[in-house]
Amino acid sequence: MQPPVLARRRWLGMLLGLTLGPARADADLAPTYRQLAQLVEPARKLLLSGRYPEAELHLRSANQLIEEAPGTRWPWRIYVLPSLALAVLEQGRADEAVTLLGAALLAHDRVLEQGPEPIARTVDRLESGFGRELVRVEYGRQLATMIGTSQEIGSADDLAHDLRGKSMDALLLPLARALHAAGQNAALAALYRDRIAPLDPGANDMERLAAQEYRLYKSGLLLAQAGNEQDAADAWERARHINARRLHLAMRTRLVHTVAAAGTMRRQLLSAAILLAQRRARLDEEGPALLADLIMTKAVASRYGETIRAAASQAGPELEAAVRAVEDRIAAYPASAPDAGPFIALLLEHDTLWLDVARRTLLHTTGFAQSDASLLSALQAGLDGAAAIGFMLLTPPLLPGASPAPRPARQYLRYCIAQGTIQLRLVGAQGPLERLVHTCRADFLRGSSSASGAATQLASALLHDLPPAVQAAARWIIDPDGALHLLPFDALPDAAGQPLLRRRSISLVTSLQERLAQPGAAATGEAVILADPTYTTTPVASVPTAGGLRWLGGGAAAQVRPTALPETRAEVRAVRAGLARLGIASRTCVGRDASPAQLAAVRRPAVLHVAAHAVLRSAIDGAAASAAEGGDPVELLVPGRQAGLLLARDGAPALMLAKDVARLDLRGTALVVLSACDTGNGDMVIGESIASLRRAVELAGAHSAVTALWPVPSAATVALMATFYRALGQGERLSAALRQAKLALHASGAQPRDWAGFQLSGQDQSLGPPGA
Repeated sequence: MQPPVLARRRWLGMLLGLTLGPARADADLAPTYRQLAQLVEPARKLLLSGRYPEAELHLRSANQLIEEAPGTRWPWRIYVLPSLALAVLEQGRADEAVTLLGAALLAHDRVLEQGPEPIARTVDRLESGFGRELVRVEYGRQLATMIGTSQEIGSADDLAHDLRGKSMDALLLPLARALHAAGQNAALAALYRDRIAPLDPGANDMERLAAQEYRLYKSGLLLAQAGNEQDAADAWERARHINARRLHLAMRTRLVHTVAAAGTMRRQLLSAAILLAQRRARLDEEGPALLADLIMTKAVASRYGETIRAAASQAGPELEAAVRAVEDRIAAYPASAPDAGPFIALLLEHDTLWLDVARRTLLHTTGFAQSDASLLSALQAGLDGAAAIGFMLLTPPLLPGASPAPRPARQYLRYCIAQGTIQLRLVGAQGPLERLVHTCRADFLRGSSSASGAATQLASALLHDLPPAVQAAARWIIDPDGALHLLPFDALPDAAGQPLLRRRSISLVTSLQERLAQPGAAATGEAVILADPTYTTTPVASVPTAGGLRWLGGGAAAQVRPTALPETRAEVRAVRAGLARLGIASRTCVGRDASPAQLAAVRRPAVLHVAAHAVLRSAIDGAAASAAEGGDPVELLVPGRQAGLLLARDGAPALMLAKDVARLDLRGTALVVLSACDTGNGDMVIGESIASLRRAVELAGAHSAVTALWPVPSAATVALMATFYRALGQGERLSAALRQAKLALHASGAQPRDWAGFQLSGQDQSLGPPGA
């Protein structure tokens, strides 16, 4: 992989390469171009290295060459003056930069009106070239983020697509930046209203859509910094409308990482608009429209990936096998490999195969729609008496030309939805809140109560000032983001210091849009229960480590003498009894039968319950990225590298990776319970989801899942599951049944360590009436 400095220069070099070149000039213009290029191209290299005075000398000589014969050479001002303006702007001479860029813009307009024709065609193509490079940079950022490369390129913090504040737009945005630097705010507003806002990129040109979206976004930043908040809000609203068109177009082209990149940009646009509304004290007024947009945007890449994955089974066995083969290679790729090139090639190969899947199937691209006023009303009606509390990390935008560090801290936005109620509030900065989350989890694992200091501080920060309708609701649906995926909300204390569990049931969703979707038909087969895998022999390739378990080559894993789980047989009896009350027959696989092969053979069970060990790479060697660094989006689209179930094969532990769990046929399965440690943990990908076994179960088609946020003691797990299935057998909905099971342990004196780890996600319904 290239060092950060070289990578940075390569990207900036692409930005500066978007103006006229020798291949674009005809024979009559070529001699002048060759003379100019001998001065301009070295100057660009100097600009790349920050040597602005030296670059200015070269560019002044080039401009003098043009002015020696302005009657014929004036079109070349488009080639020379933008770079010269950049050189003087970087030296603090903003007014001079404005004059130079104004002259370049006049030449631009004159070329389009009068020619010469070769340059006019080139100028017209520059807009598509500008947008094409934006899409390339976005796509490259997405891949770079996935492999955790240099943060300067890999981070999605500043989705302005440029480096060091240098715009890829050759004229309009540099002129806007120069006007802002010169304090010419009225002229900046006029430029936006007269030249930038009216530009129409068309409906079906991805490159031009990207170019105008970016131009509007950056214009909004400059206008906001200049105190023109009204025009800034207008610019960002226009950018979001164009982004919606771009998302639809990206979905039609079927490139999933292009969808992910456009979705990430949309979150950036929403962050800017929401923070501006907060600053203008208009969040209550503008919040509902922004919230509808947010709900449609959140987890858009994950939902689109689910759509394509579901279509893979329709694409034919040969193509499906090819997709799986690439996913196997991705899962087996060493996390610490020094060269990322082969891994990027695998990701691109996977993207190409998914493109083939989409083209061969009748793929429905309804994962994203332009939001409107009806969305929130439909969502409120679909809550069925529950209240929804969601969170989203907002990324404050950087001003063009600003230093990339330090940047303003990300902020958590909380949004509440109940019948007749909508509320948006900023609840705190990412860093302090996420440190509290990790402290709170550590406190719980040490046996602390819900009234621990970190838990109390989190409850105060995240849940203060809730609307009365939300406080009164007996069920909460939590839509988390970032590290809040790892927080057991029902263990947080209320005002009296008692866990929220005592007042209400709580479930999780990947996106509130799930509440708008019609669930598929429920599976009618038997339930399948896997428990107590046999680990009687020492693994052939065991590797002792501090955590006792680690990944081995080829995706295999081994643990030194994994502990047996005989207590899970009592859990099996409780599960069978509860399901029998509902008229659901059960098939049990225990001991040597609790194998990956048995689980892989399962087809659409009514319920799937697995009681075994689970492993998570980040819990063992700390390899998973933190939410603050953007997480590992590969896991959302190609799950399999981080987590797995430890089952049995011939008396030895056998790891079934998340990628294999995602391939199970769980369509219509009403409930999957992974009664194992850390099955709800994984890498957090901001604005999307958490890469975990829970995520793999969702991809496999299950309606609901119960997974664990940490290793829960065996005795407590058996007791909790017995009560849980007993309540299900009495016809309780899933959240109420899980709450009953947790309350029983809490009433016996158990601390959150023993009951708070298990979380319900997905749909919240009853499995049926007793005796069904």
